Amino acid sequence: MTSHDRFNVVVVEDNPDSMDNLLGCLKANDSVHVAGTADNGDDGIVLINKEAPDLVFLDVEMPGKNGFEVLEALTVSPGIIFVTAHDQFAAKAFEVNGIDYIVKPVSLRRVDQAIEKAKKSMALDRIDLLSALSGVLSPTSFRKRFTVKLGDQVYIIRKEEVFYFKAEDKYVFLCTRNKEYFYNSTIKELVKELHPDDFIRVNRSHIVAIDKIRKLKKNYKLQTCLVLDDENKTSVPISKKYLSHLKSKLDS
Repeated sequence: MTSHDRFNVVVVEDNPDSMDNLLGCLKANDSVHVAGTADNGDDGIVLINKEAPDLVFLDVEMPGKNGFEVLEALTVSPGIIFVTAHDQFAAKAFEVNGIDYIVKPVSLRRVDQAIEKAKKSMALDRIDLLSALSGVLSPTSFRKRFTVKLGDQVYIIRKEEVFYFKAEDKYVFLCTRNKEYFYNSTIKELVKELHPDDFIRVNRSHIVAIDKIRKLKKNYKLQTCLVLDDENKTSVPISKKYLSHLKSKLDS
């Protein structure tokens, strides 16, 4: 958010009438500053990576790259509100952590609802990060071992054996040097249960063990990633908002 507590917003929409309608709704909301617009996916990628906005209103169906392909090409991690003429993409939109999904024609009321939803979502992310920074739980409350089930057997995994946790669809997996197990929890719950000196959240879907990080590097999208010291040398992208905290942890 800006110093005036307003969302910097980018709009990517190929239809001129839809663009005008959406911009009118956004400019009527005091929580929004429109930082730029693009009328196709390729220009949208360039603009979003340049502006690093808080929010993107993103059309799904466009000439060239569609909305989902735009997301794959980003090196920043803004909140995404999908805007489309059809509702068949809704499930996929939420699979990629979209904040909201608006079916055209957009209305002022519906845009205001989406912005309020974005505020709540990003507030939760900030609380999540602050919990990790401040260590709100006492040291004796943090998990030292984890129970996982494989077939008809239950295994006890010590925290020293954990390399990272990852969320995929609706499930969370605990990953060791060379295996992964279904783990019955959520990323947000784990942030509260793991000692912040041992584990750190690096994006919406990954928590990694700090002492298992081998190096940082840029991927082919020029996004900063960490490489873990597991058997597969797993590469995990780091969201921009977590990067400085991770670097301070690695330097300490």
